[in-house]
Amino acid sequence: MNPPFKYRIGAFKAFMPDWARFTTLLLALLLFQVSGAVYLGLLMEMVGDTGFTTEDVKMLAGASFCGTTVMFPLLFRLKFRFMSKQLLLAAGTVVILGNLVMLQSRCLPLLLATSFVVGMGTLLGIFECVSSIQLVVTPTRNLAVFFSFLFLCVLGSIQLSGLLSAYCADAADWRRMHLTIVAAHTVVLLFLAATMRPFRFMKKMPLYGIDWLGLALWGALLLVVNFILEYGRRLDWLDSEAIRAAIAAAIVLGACTWLRMMTARRPYLSPSLLHYRNLRVGFVLYIGMQLLLAPSNVVLPAFTGAFLHYDLLHSASLNWAVLGGIVCGAALCRHWLASCNGAFKPLVLAGFFCLTASCLLLHGLIAPSIPKESLYLPFALRGAGQAILFISLNVYMASQLPFAQVMSGVMVFGIVRTAIGGTFANSVTSQLLEYFYKGHRMVLGQGLDAVDSLANSLQQGAAANIASHGHSVEEAWRGATGMLYGKVHLQAMLVSWKDLLAWWTLLGVLIMVGIAAYRYVRHTGRHLPTMLQMAARLNPLRTLTRSQHTPAAAPAPAAAPVEPATTAN
Repeated sequence: MNPPFKYRIGAFKAFMPDWARFTTLLLALLLFQVSGAVYLGLLMEMVGDTGFTTEDVKMLAGASFCGTTVMFPLLFRLKFRFMSKQLLLAAGTVVILGNLVMLQSRCLPLLLATSFVVGMGTLLGIFECVSSIQLVVTPTRNLAVFFSFLFLCVLGSIQLSGLLSAYCADAADWRRMHLTIVAAHTVVLLFLAATMRPFRFMKKMPLYGIDWLGLALWGALLLVVNFILEYGRRLDWLDSEAIRAAIAAAIVLGACTWLRMMTARRPYLSPSLLHYRNLRVGFVLYIGMQLLLAPSNVVLPAFTGAFLHYDLLHSASLNWAVLGGIVCGAALCRHWLASCNGAFKPLVLAGFFCLTASCLLLHGLIAPSIPKESLYLPFALRGAGQAILFISLNVYMASQLPFAQVMSGVMVFGIVRTAIGGTFANSVTSQLLEYFYKGHRMVLGQGLDAVDSLANSLQQGAAANIASHGHSVEEAWRGATGMLYGKVHLQAMLVSWKDLLAWWTLLGVLIMVGIAAYRYVRHTGRHLPTMLQMAARLNPLRTLTRSQHTPAAAPAPAAAPVEPATTAN
């Protein structure tokens, strides 16, 4: 007979052993993490099959990220209003219905709304699973241990989702991934419905005092900004009437959102968040992190596809290197912050050093043909840097904000981390890459004339090869000219990528210099608050009584954005 856990998850029926309760929620957490409305690993497969443009599919994924971001301030209020069983079943149902709609419909407005709602549902499921197992993960409520575990699951599941989607698409097509997610959630929902029980650890808290209008304004603003950044390059920015209208709508929505923040009694995001230095510093560093991660989204897919000719499975297999880096980064943060109680500055410097070193290594590796193994180290460094910065910056933010505003702080980070930060960084990187490419193509193209011996040799050889296959002389020379300019295009892209990575390496160095010169608040080993503390600070009616809360471990004065639904026996 297995020894019982120190803390029991009370939402399950009595026949479920403690290890099974923890394992069930951990597997459900991983399933919610790999779920979504759109799987960007299958981007080209969806574009080819549905007739959508690349920007359409990315916009749908961005809508899901926006839904995830605006959901953060609601999470605890929903947890204190509904039971764990209700929340998990509702979240799983939303994911199932959303994936079915994505399979059947080709109406972009409907798919956009579906992606937004699915993003909210997946975060609700993730939050409920994480908050329920939190005391098992860290009985001492250590904030660093908790965030290390959380972001190991979050970032690791993103890589596993890419691998799973690639295997599903290779076995059938992009629809197989959606059907797999639907089937997995159906099995999990049936199991949870059979093993969980109606359970409350405190008095029901009404959904009173929530700024629903503020939620709608923030959601609409993020979607419009995401539209501008995603479609701007394709529609030629201000030359497009649609982009000009979207910019006007963003200005109006931004003004309305700010007015609502300043005038509402309980705004969805409080303007007092701007007073916290840790939040401002973390926001700026997240922007720097997104810029250094942008080459992975802009350069590497084209490089591995156009130059190295990797298929979907070979490209996805590089995720294993990223996953290894994430594990190492999370282990380093856990040891440095929890065991050594170390300072934030060395950890943040280590994170940006990993990202900068990744750009530098890729700059040296960019070539028409390289062994696949040479990409493992830069990909691993990218994963390690991302994990280190995600964990350290969130712990840094939560160490200063009062608990009542921690979830709002997480939403602010989410704006630059998931909602529009990645789209902004990719847009800036793409524009800069286009500028480099036009310059190099013009310089290389100037040498293609009748006196260039190398160009003439290549063109004549290509024309002779084409003519040997039975084509006319005119067709052969036309094909040889196209081949020659194709080589100019590839060479211009190759040099442009190296230029971009060089500039981004310099950017990383400048960021590290700024971090070294900045004075950080020392890590003090903050801990998570108890459920009673959380509910008392969030309840607008202030009617909770201590008799309705099960005693837990000794409370600590700090706060964190995710809390346990476990109770001590």
